[in-house]
Amino acid sequence: MPDDLDAEIAALWQRTKPAALARCDVLRRAAASPPGTELLEEARSEAHKLAGALGMYGLAEAGEHASRIDALVLDGGLSDGRRDEIAGLVEQLVHAVQADR
Repeated sequence: MPDDLDAEIAALWQRTKPAALARCDVLRRAAASPPGTELLEEARSEAHKLAGALGMYGLAEAGEHASRIDALVLDGGLSDGRRDEIAGLVEQLVHAVQADR
């Protein structure tokens, strides 16, 4: 039974992965956008959704990156001082999502 469940979760992840990468693209655009754009709330929402979803698929490292991005955006927005840190975390997040597990 556990092998069947693992296989089902892996198959579901493969169907969900493109949406997760699309959410990562929103985070990339937000990190590269000028301060004060409307992408701030969208970035926080996408990071929050990713943090929850990635953990369900066993992608703990990716989920941690998404949680950190969520916290940074919530705490300080997309200020110039945070942009580089957020951009770096987004790249780490994308790498972890692409690696699958």
